[in-house]
Amino acid sequence: MNNRKTLPILLTKPHVLLIGAGKVALQKAGVLKYNNISFSIISKTIHPKLKDLCTDIQIKSFKTKDIQNHLIVIDASSNRKVTKKLLKYKKKHPLLLNVVDQPKMCGLGDPSLLTLKAYNILKSADVVLYDHLISDEIMSIVPKKTKKIFVGKEKGFHTKPQDAINKLIHKYIKKDRSIARMKSGDPFIFGRGAEELFYLTQKGINTEVIPGISSAIAAPLMAGIPITASDYSNAFTVVSAHLKGNSINLKWVELLKKKEHTTIVLMGLSRISEIIKESLTLDIDPKIACAIISNASRKNQTIITTTLENLEVSSKKASRPAILVFGSVVDYSKTLKESEPS
Repeated sequence: MNNRKTLPILLTKPHVLLIGAGKVALQKAGVLKYNNISFSIISKTIHPKLKDLCTDIQIKSFKTKDIQNHLIVIDASSNRKVTKKLLKYKKKHPLLLNVVDQPKMCGLGDPSLLTLKAYNILKSADVVLYDHLISDEIMSIVPKKTKKIFVGKEKGFHTKPQDAINKLIHKYIKKDRSIARMKSGDPFIFGRGAEELFYLTQKGINTEVIPGISSAIAAPLMAGIPITASDYSNAFTVVSAHLKGNSINLKWVELLKKKEHTTIVLMGLSRISEIIKESLTLDIDPKIACAIISNASRKNQTIITTTLENLEVSSKKASRPAILVFGSVVDYSKTLKESEPS
């Protein structure tokens, strides 16, 4: 994964096991320390500066038994044998695993980014309704005996209208089945999560929302873009360029005038020309930095860094689903690289 000042971990007071103690591990240790997350280190060799960041260090080869009660492990060892051991362990045990510089093993489509509660629900549900962006890796968690129903939606292609999905959920509830509704991205940020919740609440159905890692927040981080950073951005806004009924939303474009502000745009790739036209009308700085993050965390993740004036040309190389990020934080990775110890 790319360098950054935040980690995609949403647990209260976690303790992390960091494997490895070279330059890459040093960067991760710095991030953990910065975020006041407790951690311990296991490695055969130790970077001298790590001793200033961590007091719980074991100088030894990693063994599977070292995981013990740890639920979060960061593998910064660059050792395939270590990674193989961890992946084998993770198949039978609940473990959040981050393999550094291997996005395919730590993206939004990886089961290790599920919360433990979501993981357990998927293992126990009678029926699972899932969207088109749910990865095969996550679907593999669902037991074979569980009934799986695809209700995916994407632009220009809806297998089922929203009302039909609502009624389908209600149908299985009446059959006394436990249902898990799997939605990718962030169903409560410009998704239909609220609509489904409202429908079920009206029907008197007991419903629980299990929060996950929001794509609006995680995708920039997967691309090495911290959403806020001192002297770069002190606030951020998440917007959508695509609203209900295929209508376009450009009211947010004026936000690009704000200094030290990050604007995250969902469903904006197909609206690039309109975004640029509105920006010209509002006299937005054409040099403002922009990133297009496609297929965040998946094997085919791509990151295109450009500027507003070159956005239309650059966007032709991007694929969906994609998130746009505007603001000086897009260039923050350069600062991180410059700060790396030699």
